Amino acid sequence: MKRGEVVKIDIFVQVGGYLSDTGRAFVIGQASQIQKDIWARMQETQAAILATIRPGASTKDLWRVFIETFKKYGMEPCMRFLGHGLGLNLHEEPFVAAHTDMELKEGMVFAIEPVYNNKDKKMGFHLEDNLIVTKNGVENMTSHFGPELIVLG
Repeated sequence: MKRGEVVKIDIFVQVGGYLSDTGRAFVIGQASQIQKDIWARMQETQAAILATIRPGASTKDLWRVFIETFKKYGMEPCMRFLGHGLGLNLHEEPFVAAHTDMELKEGMVFAIEPVYNNKDKKMGFHLEDNLIVTKNGVENMTSHFGPELIVLG
């Protein structure tokens, strides 16, 4: 790893048979302004998606907000899905993608993960949070990471 490189980390934890799935991007040494700007856009995208989550919303609603927010910043998704349910398996319903339209219900647990690679594929950014749909919206179980781009070293 070199100073200025972005490292994507995806963490899986299992407790009592249930899985979590969290991801973050880190910068080694010092973040450039471009890296800080991309991370800020990733955070704004995640915030827009989380603001959409509530009982009665659909996976299609989340995908639409994701695509619209990324497009606003000239960004494109690099994966065919935005998120997935969590439980006894790592990837379960509800899947959040262009082809899904499942209603969100109170108590659903899932991961939302906008992932972005810049056009030259030299920098990739991963932002994955674990969420619970509540009667009033959403609870972010991974909010302790905070919104700042983490710089190591």
